[in-house]
Amino acid sequence: MAVPLNAQEGSGGTFIRSIDSPGSTNDRRGVLLALLILGLLTSWVLLMLLFQYRLLPWLGRRLNDGDPVSGLMKCLAWWVTRVIHRTTYIDWDRIPAAIDPDGRPGRGLIIAANHTAGIDPLLVQVGIDRHIRWMMWDKMMVPQLDALWRRERIIPISMDQRDSTSIREAIRHLKAGGTIGIFPEGAIERPGRQLRPFHPGVGLLARMSGVPVVAVWISGTPYKETAYGSLLSPSHSRLQAMGPFEYGKKQSPEEISEHLRQQVAQASGWPLNDEQIIEHETPPTVGPFGHHLA
Repeated sequence: MAVPLNAQEGSGGTFIRSIDSPGSTNDRRGVLLALLILGLLTSWVLLMLLFQYRLLPWLGRRLNDGDPVSGLMKCLAWWVTRVIHRTTYIDWDRIPAAIDPDGRPGRGLIIAANHTAGIDPLLVQVGIDRHIRWMMWDKMMVPQLDALWRRERIIPISMDQRDSTSIREAIRHLKAGGTIGIFPEGAIERPGRQLRPFHPGVGLLARMSGVPVVAVWISGTPYKETAYGSLLSPSHSRLQAMGPFEYGKKQSPEEISEHLRQQVAQASGWPLNDEQIIEHETPPTVGPFGHHLA
């Protein structure tokens, strides 16, 4: 409110000087602060509702299993592969859809690719509408990423071949309509731009499960000393799909694996190197982050 401070008479009349009460200013500040807090709380509630009922279902639909966390990871992976690696997909329509035109679940599928860099699994996963369960050498599954291995349901492979649990789990998943990804060379190609032998395990999976196999040729990824050094290194990556190929019970795992290798060799023009990358008796000494393994 206004209070008179002084009054002076003059020819023009009376001049009154006034100031606002300190209490009224504090009241206005309190009201503004309350409105600000109310607005923030309302916005937070609306964002949570939007996240719960709009964003999460949308993220879940990004992968057919409906898992929003995996969907979010795929969206982030899409950004990495499209923006940083500028990936090109060739003949990708050869890969069977997870859902057929009648809306029924499709058959299981094996993705068999050459291995050039640690970014390879992301490049393949982003390109298809199926959630891929990757088979991975257990020695490279570092404890720092245990949460990731569990969430993505990675299937560990023991190269000493004394445990068939991994093969049985992969076959069960394939027969249930799932997708298995495998790098039959066993590890990243070094030196690059050549094809090492494909392990007969991929042939065994195809023979035992009876599902089709898509061969994938990966090229153009960045060369890095460690497996995960390629994740954020810019590149012009390129993936080409071949197949799908169907194999019968009469074909041996070795024949199937060699046929897949030849498909990648013909597409790439790369020379064949018949030296195995991984020998059963030789464990890796350096992990994917460049650290030494015990």
